[in-house]
Amino acid sequence: MPFGQKRDQIVNPTRNFSMSLCRTFGFITIFFLAFSFRLAAASETNAENSMLSKNSERSVAVMHYSAPGKVRRPSVLLLHGYQCVEACAADFQRYGRALASKGIDAYVVNYYSASDVRAVAARQFKTIDYDVRFKEWTRLVREIARIVARQPRADGRVALIGFSQGGKLAIASAADNPDIAALAVFYARLPQSDELERAIRKLPPLLILHGADDKLVPLSDGNAAFLKAQTLGNQVEMVVYPKAGHGFDFAPTGKDPVDARRRVISFMQIQLGINREP
Repeated sequence: MPFGQKRDQIVNPTRNFSMSLCRTFGFITIFFLAFSFRLAAASETNAENSMLSKNSERSVAVMHYSAPGKVRRPSVLLLHGYQCVEACAADFQRYGRALASKGIDAYVVNYYSASDVRAVAARQFKTIDYDVRFKEWTRLVREIARIVARQPRADGRVALIGFSQGGKLAIASAADNPDIAALAVFYARLPQSDELERAIRKLPPLLILHGADDKLVPLSDGNAAFLKAQTLGNQVEMVVYPKAGHGFDFAPTGKDPVDARRRVISFMQIQLGINREP
């Protein structure tokens, strides 16, 4: 399927590490590099490692799924949606393990601060300084992507996969950003102008997946993202699942969820230069 077209789809134990950030993310390099030393040793065994910073002004939790072997490998950051964070841990684990099995290190990033979590619980998330929060998340994701690219086992290539709000965040984080090699988004909206530091001028190769029966983020939003990418002259493909709703790909079985996960992983393999199985 040529890019720039749309397609209707018929269809063991966890170890803890610490990484701290100051409000401006100025300390992230020091703490992340200290963590990377142990991460390199764990990566030989396809380990799953959680990192959680504590007692800092700004903290970030990351779950790392390491591809086996000693060869340098690309990395993918996975960005959660508005509410489905801990509740969707098993679904992100499914993605992380699948990417790692194909030679790609996967990092599931919980970009919420304690303040964000409180706002979600109080149902004030979209009414109090959302644009400010969104810009902070964008800066955070960009910084994590740069540091992941410098890990001892990394080959420097980083891609983003975002889900719903995380898809919007992935678009903002990848916009005009040479550090991001590829971008895939599920049922995502375009960022609003007040959520961006500047207007989007360029995106990396983009795959959009959306359910036509999505009541939370209508298909029209996915179409708008597709048209925006086309207008920018972007390499873009959109896959529409006629009977699928919001979060459809998180189902462990079923034709559409399995197909969507396969497409995303195949897209990442192609864009990140991983040899695919015949």
